[in-house]
Amino acid sequence: MNMKKYILSLIAIGIMAWGCEDLDVLQEEPKYDAVETFMTNAERTESVILSCYYQLRRDQLFGRYEQMINETQADYNYGSGSYAYMSSYTGLDQTNISRINDTWAILYRVVRFANEILELMQDANMSEQSYKELSGELKFLRALAYLRLTWHWGGIPLFDETNWKELIRPRATVAEVYNLIVSDLTYAEQSLPDAVKQYGRPSKWAAKTCLTEVYLYLQRWVEARDKALEVINSNKYSLVPVTVADDFYNIFGPDIVGTPEEIFYIKYNSQNGAMFAWMCHTTGTSYINPTQGPMGLYSLAANKFIVDWDAADLRRPFNLYNATVSGVARKLCKKFIDPDQTGSYTSNDNPLYKYSDLLLYYAEAAARAANGPTADSMEKLNWVHRRAYGKDPKTANATVDLKLADYNTLESFINLVLKERGYETYCEGKRYIDLIRCGKLAEYVKYAKNIDITSDAAYWWPIPDNEFLHNPYFNVETDQNPGY
Repeated sequence: MNMKKYILSLIAIGIMAWGCEDLDVLQEEPKYDAVETFMTNAERTESVILSCYYQLRRDQLFGRYEQMINETQADYNYGSGSYAYMSSYTGLDQTNISRINDTWAILYRVVRFANEILELMQDANMSEQSYKELSGELKFLRALAYLRLTWHWGGIPLFDETNWKELIRPRATVAEVYNLIVSDLTYAEQSLPDAVKQYGRPSKWAAKTCLTEVYLYLQRWVEARDKALEVINSNKYSLVPVTVADDFYNIFGPDIVGTPEEIFYIKYNSQNGAMFAWMCHTTGTSYINPTQGPMGLYSLAANKFIVDWDAADLRRPFNLYNATVSGVARKLCKKFIDPDQTGSYTSNDNPLYKYSDLLLYYAEAAARAANGPTADSMEKLNWVHRRAYGKDPKTANATVDLKLADYNTLESFINLVLKERGYETYCEGKRYIDLIRCGKLAEYVKYAKNIDITSDAAYWWPIPDNEFLHNPYFNVETDQNPGY
């Protein structure tokens, strides 16, 4: 059996063990006793937890929509077709509002499942170690969902295992949301196993990496630096060697099960695939089913981010290829390819957290904590940079190394980190969020695309109408996000 197919099938077994598409059964009172009876031990509890991963993989979340909407608003990309409006930076149109309403629902479904299982598993017959690991996994997943919710919508209703039956709650502040996220991830890093049970599930190092990112959002620089350093010093991860551009497929290829660089990915295979890669290509290419490819996402040779990208950087030829679509020259992304797939769903994993992310988080956090770049922050950035030029990451190389003397102010170094992270995470759905967090979105979009961002809606997604219709705590005049 293909290893990718086998690993993801283990998660599918969890879904089939409960016998439903998305565990809506957990929300129906007549079946509540059956759920409580089912989760009697660690094995059965784990099978229900595995079902939560189905939600994360769905088209409405990491399979397509969230990544597409983020990428169409990155400084280096443009949306096409029904995604074209997103690149105007005036908020979401009705088509994309309908899409993100589903994203909101899926994220809250993950939260609800996690909360219900956390309550019900308390009476299950399992060892203390099993309870710690499984509850840590649930809190990691809950934190992951809340992190996406607050990134896109700001303050949101908060539910945990003590109040999940209330169904409606007032809008919490962003600070309150982050307090719960930090609490969940702190518990997770102390409870999850040192090594993953299988690829696609978190270890304590995934929790520490996510916590590093959260501390960056909270501007808790010292804690972000120290948490990232824990992961680096663990020696659990390393950068995959690269000597030619296509070696990057040893990280991102459709048949890759796992690598020394993988910290936490959303996993896909040929039977349970994602649509994002399909959206990056056009009909007739050799990188994906040649009869399909809607090209919902593209760049242009004139985009300043692309212009500035060094041709000797192996990430450039790896990521970009030329295509003519309706007579217009485009730059399309080939980071995610699956030429053997016959439909629109591909096997490429979604790399939420990889070691190169963690190294660049550390570089930023260490510089901010010191109020200026340090030799170590530059060295960790150079690990990523050297690999991009086909060099040994940990061996100094005068021909490619970036020098601290050339980036000796905090501002210049943060811009360097963002540049390097842009090249490293091209088309991974991270750039737009990074630029907002660093207060750089308007500046970078103006530089790369010569577009002025004048609407607050460019920074937020609108609270779904259903919340105003059915949640009495929400007032459309005061609680809708700016610009909507």
